[in-house]
Amino acid sequence: MFHLYDILCARDFNPNARTGFAYSRNNPKFVIREQLRSAIVAFYADRNNRSTVHEIETQRPDPKIKKKTFEYVYQCKDCLTVYDNSVYQPEYGIEAGTDFESLPHDYKCYLCEGAKSNFKKIDKSKFCEV
Repeated sequence: MFHLYDILCARDFNPNARTGFAYSRNNPKFVIREQLRSAIVAFYADRNNRSTVHEIETQRPDPKIKKKTFEYVYQCKDCLTVYDNSVYQPEYGIEAGTDFESLPHDYKCYLCEGAKSNFKKIDKSKFCEV
C-alpha cells in the first residue's frame, strides 16, 4: 500500500570501492528526509575523523623521504627551444656539459637566433618533453 524506499551507501563512503550496503531499509516517504540527514551527518563525521587521522600521520617526519631538489632548464621565450647542456654544439664552440650561465654573452638560440636574454629559467618538473 505504501511505497517503501532503501537508502544505499558505499563502505567508507567511497563510491569507487563498489562495496555498497543498505544504510536504511523499508522507509516510508515521510521518514526519508530524516534518514538522508542522518546519512549525511554520518558521512561528514567519517570524513572529519579521517582528516584528523591523516593530519596526525603527516605530522611525523619520515626519514625515508628526501628533500626534493629542483632542477632547472632554460627555454627560449620566442620559439620554446630548451637549452640542453648535454648536447655538443660545435657551431657555437660549446662543449657538452656546459651550464647555461657559463655560455658566452653573445650566445644565440640555434633555432630562432634569439639572444641569451630571451631564455627563461623553468623548473624541470613543470617542463614536458615529447
